[in-house]
Amino acid sequence: GRDAERVDGDDALLARMPDQRLRLAAPVQRVPEGGRSGDHRAGGVDRIAAALEHLRARGRAERLAGDRHPVAAMQRRLRGALLRGDGHGGGDDEGGERCAERQQSVAADHAARIRPFDAGATVPITDPVIIAGAGPVGCTLALRLARGGVPVRLLEGLPALPETLRASTFHPPTLDMLDRLGMAAPLVAQGLVCPRLQYRDRRTGEIAEFDLGALADVTGHPYRLQAEQWKYTRLVWETLQREHADVAECSYSHAVRGVHATAEGVEVLVWVDEGGGRGHEEVLRGSYLVGCDGADSAVRRAVGIPFEGFTYPERFVVVSTPFPLEDKFERLAPVNYIADPEEWLVLLRTPSLWRVLIPTDPAIEDDSRWLADRWIQDRLHHMAPHDGDYPVVHRTVYRVHQR
Repeated sequence: GRDAERVDGDDALLARMPDQRLRLAAPVQRVPEGGRSGDHRAGGVDRIAAALEHLRARGRAERLAGDRHPVAAMQRRLRGALLRGDGHGGGDDEGGERCAERQQSVAADHAARIRPFDAGATVPITDPVIIAGAGPVGCTLALRLARGGVPVRLLEGLPALPETLRASTFHPPTLDMLDRLGMAAPLVAQGLVCPRLQYRDRRTGEIAEFDLGALADVTGHPYRLQAEQWKYTRLVWETLQREHADVAECSYSHAVRGVHATAEGVEVLVWVDEGGGRGHEEVLRGSYLVGCDGADSAVRRAVGIPFEGFTYPERFVVVSTPFPLEDKFERLAPVNYIADPEEWLVLLRTPSLWRVLIPTDPAIEDDSRWLADRWIQDRLHHMAPHDGDYPVVHRTVYRVHQR
C-alpha cells in the first residue's frame, strides 16, 4: 500500500527569498509508494503558502495578456515531456536504462524552459496554483493556499479518494499545524488519542513507557493521534468544496501527464478518465504546478528531476486485525515498539483495528509468501498464542526508502 506522504524538507521547496521574490527550487515530493508508515508531515507547506500569498498581496496578480496556444498544439509539444510507462520503465535492466536515458533527454530538452525559475524569476498569481495529487501533502497545501485567498486547482488521478489502510499516525507538531488550518479538532474527533507509547523487550518483558503529556508546555497536542490517512484527506477535500469553492476547484480522474514552463506560468497536460477505458486530454494553465503525486510522479519525470536516495533491502508486512490485542499483553499502550534481535514488532492501535508490523527475510523476494494466511497466522501466534486464527481484515507488504 501507499503510505505516508510527506515533504522531505523546507530547503527543497518553493522558498521566499531575501528580496521577497518567489523562486522555484524544486517540486514538492512525496514518500514513495509502499514507503514508510508514520507521521503525515507537511514541513514547508506554510512557507510555500506564505510566499504565494505575499506575492499576491504585493499586487502582482494582474492577468497577463498574450496569445494562448491552441490545445492541439500544446498537446503535441507537451507529449515530449511525458513518460507514460509504455516501455520506458520496465522491470528489466534494458527498460531501466531506457527510462534513465529518457529522463536525461527530457531534462536537457527542457532545461531552457526550466532555467528561468531556477534563476529566480517570479510568476504572478494569475491562474490557479495546480496541485497534482490529493494525498495529505497535496490536500494540506491546497487548503493552506485557499485559506489565504490564493486560487488553487487540486487534481486527483483516481475516481475517488482512496480509503485503503495506509499511514495512521499524526504527531504533535503536525497536529499543531493542522490546528492553524482548523483541521485538528475534526480529525481528533475521528481518531484515537494516544498520550502514552511503550518500548518493550520481547525476551525479558521489560517495558519503558513515555508519557507525551510532558510536552504540554511546548505543544497544544501532547499526544499521538491514531487516525487513518483517508479520514484526513476526506476532511480537507470536503472543506475545500464547502468553504472555499470560490478559490478552490477539486477534480477526480484528472492525472497529470506532463508540464511545460512558460513566462506566464505553466501549461499542464492532464488525462481525464471518463471510465470504461475512455478518456481525453486537456491542457490546464496555472501559475505554478506542485507535484504531490507520489513515487511514480509524472511531474518529476516530466521535467527530468532525479529521485535520489536508496531503498532498504528489507520489506515489512503490516497486518490489521480487529482482535483486542490488549487482552494478550499486560499494560499494553496504543503505541508499542517491541525489541527483539530476531523478530522485532510494532503494534499500533487505530480506532477500530490493531496494526501489527512484522519484518521479513530480505533474501526472499516473493511477496506472496509473506501475504499467505499460513505465514501471517504463524507470526501472530508466535507474538501471542491464541485458540484459532486471528481475524485479518487487511495485509500489505511495503518497503522503506530514504530519499
